[in-house]
Order: sequence, then C-alpha cells, then structure tokens
Amino acid sequence: MAWTRLSSQNGSGGEVWERPLGDSEFAFHAFSHTGVGDMFLHLSFSAPPSLLDPERVLLAWSTLLLRHPLLLSRVIRHEGDALAEPCFSFAPPKNTDELLDAARKRLTFERYTKAEFVDRYMNGSPRPLDDDCIARLVIARSGSSTDGDSPFDVASASPSVPVVVSSTVTGELVTGLVNGHTNIYDADRSSAKASYDLYLCAPHFSGDALPLHQSAHDFLVLLSAPGNATDVLRSLEIDLQAIEGKWHDRLPLPAEALLPSPAQGRLARAAAQVNYLKSQEREVGGHTLPRKQHGPLRTVLLERGFSKEETKRVLQICKKRGVSANHAVFALVDVAWARMLQSGFELPIMNYTALSLRPYLTYPNAELEKHMSYWFVALTYFNIVLPAFLPKIVTCSQHERRSFENTFWERCRSVRDQIAYITQSKFLVHRARIMGAQRAERAGRKWSPVTGGTAVPVSSERALLPPSPDALGAISPRYEPVPSKALMGISLMGNLDKVYLADQYPEMELHDVATASRLKAGGLLFLAHTFAGRMWLHMAYDENGFEKGSMERFWTEVQKAAEQVLIDG
Repeated sequence: MAWTRLSSQNGSGGEVWERPLGDSEFAFHAFSHTGVGDMFLHLSFSAPPSLLDPERVLLAWSTLLLRHPLLLSRVIRHEGDALAEPCFSFAPPKNTDELLDAARKRLTFERYTKAEFVDRYMNGSPRPLDDDCIARLVIARSGSSTDGDSPFDVASASPSVPVVVSSTVTGELVTGLVNGHTNIYDADRSSAKASYDLYLCAPHFSGDALPLHQSAHDFLVLLSAPGNATDVLRSLEIDLQAIEGKWHDRLPLPAEALLPSPAQGRLARAAAQVNYLKSQEREVGGHTLPRKQHGPLRTVLLERGFSKEETKRVLQICKKRGVSANHAVFALVDVAWARMLQSGFELPIMNYTALSLRPYLTYPNAELEKHMSYWFVALTYFNIVLPAFLPKIVTCSQHERRSFENTFWERCRSVRDQIAYITQSKFLVHRARIMGAQRAERAGRKWSPVTGGTAVPVSSERALLPPSPDALGAISPRYEPVPSKALMGISLMGNLDKVYLADQYPEMELHDVATASRLKAGGLLFLAHTFAGRMWLHMAYDENGFEKGSMERFWTEVQKAAEQVLIDG
C-alpha cells in the first residue's frame, strides 16, 4: 500500500504520486458521493484583525497544505482497469505560485453564523467537497454582526470572498486583493480583538477528528508566528525544494499498513479468529432509534455547554467515583433512553464508539515516523453494552434518588471495565484488521491492496478473516441467536485542551469548538468533549428522520440526567 511515483500523463513534465485506498478509507469513500461522512470542525475565537489578514491566512493555509499533501490530492479511478477501484492521486506543486493557487481554491472568507454554516454544510447540495477537492478552509464573521470595523466587508450579493495573491520570492512583498480591492488591512489598524469562526472541512476517508483538531491548532500557531510574507514564501520555497522527489516520506500510508503484522502461526491465527467471533457474541443490543422519515434530510446540531464551575464539579465527582467523564457520557445516554422506554427492559442497550489506532501503529523507520503527515484514518470501532432497566422512582424520595444515582455510577464503572477489557486485549489489532476488511468488503471492495500498489484477489486474503459461525460451532456450544442492534454512535474526544495549547497563540482567545459529519437520512451522532475548561455535549441528527418529538425528548432526558447526577448529585 505504498505510494508509487509516476510520470505526469498530461505532458506537463511533472510527477504524480498514487496509492490505493486502505480498507477504512475505501469503506468511507464508498458512501461519500452524497456527502455522507464529510467532516467539519468549527472553532470560535477572538484575535487581533491583523492576525486574520487574508494574505496571512492564505500563507498559513498554504503551509499547512504543504505539510499534509493528502489534502491536495484527488481520488481517481483509472480507465481501462478491470478492478477500477479508487486511489489517491497527488500532483505536487512545482513552485510556490502553484501551491498558493491550490490553497486559494480551497479557501473562502464568509459572513454567516454557525447555524447558517451547519445548515449549508450538512444539508446543502451539491456537497462542498468532492473527489477533486477534499479539503476546504472557511474563515467567517457572524452575519449578525454590525461591527463597521469588520475585516470582511462583504457585499450581500457576494457571499464568498476569494483571496487573490500574486507572489514572488525575490524580496518583494506579497500583494493581496480581496473582492477586487487592495489589502483591506491598514498598518495602523487597531489591535482590539474581533470575533471569528474557523471551519475546516474534509471527508472522512481522508482522516478522522484527531487530524481535524490538530490541524486547527497548527493553523493558529502559523497565524501567530512572527515574520512577514516574504519570510513565509521563502520558507515554502525551501521546503518545496527539499521535498522534491521525496514525497513518499510525507504522504501518509493507510493505517492498515502501519499496524503490527498479524500473527503468522496457525495456532495464533486461530486463537485470534476465535476471539473475534466470541467477542461478537457478547455484543447484545435490543434497542434502535424510532426512525420514521417524514421529509427530506435536514440535519440540526444541538449543543449543551457546561460552565467552568459545572465542569469542575463533573470532573471531581467522576474522579471520586473512579470513572472519567467519557464513561459518564455512555451512562447518560443509557439512562436517558431507558427513561423513555415503555417495554423491552429485558434486552440491553448497545452503543458503538470509535477507538484511535494511532497508539498501536508501528512505522518502518524513524524518518517516516518523523516526517509522515498525520492526515489519515486510524479508527476501529467497539460496542458498549449496558442494561435497559432502571429503579422505579414513584415518590421522588431521597432513597429512590440515591438508588438511581447508585445505578448510574455502577453503569459508569461497567463502561470503564468494558473499555479497559477492549483496549488492553492482545487481540485488539487483529480485531481492527478484521473489522476494517469486513467494512471494506461490505462497501464493495473486491480486492485488497498490498505493498507496492498491486492488487490480489479477495480469496488470497481469506486467511485474515475469521471462520464461519458453523466452523466455530465445532469448538463451542451453539446458542440461539440474540439481537445485536446498536442504538447510536457516540464520539468522545476527551480533553481537547491537550491539543489546543493556548500558550502558543497568546494573542488569541478560544471560545468553543465542535465537530460533526454529514449524515444519511435518519442519521444521528452523539458527541462529547472538554474544551477551554468546559464540558460540551452535542447531538447531530436528521430532524425529519424520526418519530415526532422523540429525539427532542431524548436530548431533554440527557440534560436532566446530567443535572441530577453530575451537577446536583
């Protein structure tokens, strides 16, 4: 699954680098043509307007794209290839002008609110991203702002402001034109802070939430760095010259190529396969969302931000109980849904979540580990199973409330133990490989890429796959099939203050951050993180995809449970 260097086919004399998509990339790409899985990150912050000069933004964005060339790649299918599977194709910029032009095409300045962006991005057609453009950066000012000193003086008839920059590296300064006018920033502009919204967009087949957040942090660092435009341009030119012909050190490999090799011995492989099937038997869930499509897809994003004082209270009580805030989020979802049930208490509630594989990756050499871009998908998935029944609360007595709270914390500890069992298992990497291969196969993959970019039939890959349930029956007793239905996906990013190191951009003040992905009809994703000392809960869902009022009631129950146990408990 290595990158292959090819000669340009258009006679330009340049080079092109290609590699097939890995299993996880393929699985995400297969459903991306309608925008499903297109991620966005929103970051709200205040900064001196001089740091958001369009020229400065463009140069910082160009630097970030040069560090992560996958974001400048396209996804193509070779004509005449019987397999005709998608692959990444990267044509390196030959000079700074080409790099700036590529960055400019992926950058816009807007004037709209977060709600307006979410509606456009999550529900708009056509999708903002496609196989020819897999990254976009938007810098926005709120459309409700009446600040006459706004750096984005955008006419109402021109919602997007492209940045046009002509550059030289001969000592001349960069000249910027915005909306047909000279640079709108004056040398004497006040250093008073203004409010901005940053939106970073990329499809899920190109990466996951961690690269999104890390890139946003790195971008703020670049904006805050000392130096003028000429210095940055010279740095870009030096980097382009140094990396010429060596892009394979920077272009990311798929996560599957960096996972430790699977067990080779027959006995070890059999043990791993049996472990995978046995783990599937434990994944029992009998509850699903009440989906009922009564209109076109319309995704909305709800959020609940806890104050810094409330967040401290949550973290303190979780620590006292021997669990984390992430464990508590699973329990919140469980008890909130259980409170809505009229029946089905005998079957547990199962939710799924993602696990980053980055701590488990092994690089073939130190140079690759040092220079390779972090923009790639490195996720596997697992399920958390919790009971659906709750103690009855009739009189709201202190005893009944205490019984409910004890149940909540017991479920938090169950989540903690389940996660520890999964993450500490010596079969984790094998299960991740199997799950990735199965997801790709379900998405239509007919072959599997191997080192060098060649293709082999699926049949030669079957050694990776577990035996059939019938084969397993010979070594374990048969049971009646049990339901294995997941209620929803829960995305947990933990403490993002470990990613956004505020001391590296002291002139900026960060307010809040959120991520989400475009959903399919009837889709829902629950998210949680801590940022700037505050805990946040988010829920993105198709408001036309469920029984009327059901998701709104669930969201209310989540907040009630949080108030009862985490804030007032």
